[in-house]
Amino acid sequence: MTAPKLTLYGALDLLRRPDARMVMTNVSSKDGNAMRSEYWISPSGVRVEPKIAEQIKAHPQVIGSKDGIWPGHDQTWRIGGE
Repeated sequence: MTAPKLTLYGALDLLRRPDARMVMTNVSSKDGNAMRSEYWISPSGVRVEPKIAEQIKAHPQVIGSKDGIWPGHDQTWRIGGE
């Protein structure tokens, strides 16, 4: 039995929890030749499908943190406010 896929509304609900963030990580294939991005909601540890992650990033209440390895790039996103 597999877990149901996280919907946009389910992901936004998780992001409304205190200290919640969506985090982008980069992972390589087992042979090390390919890289891909994965998105997770922390601290709950729930994986977000790339399509849903793009919808979250485009949501008007979601703020990028400009905390990526390259200056000015986002690596974490949260619902507005401090």
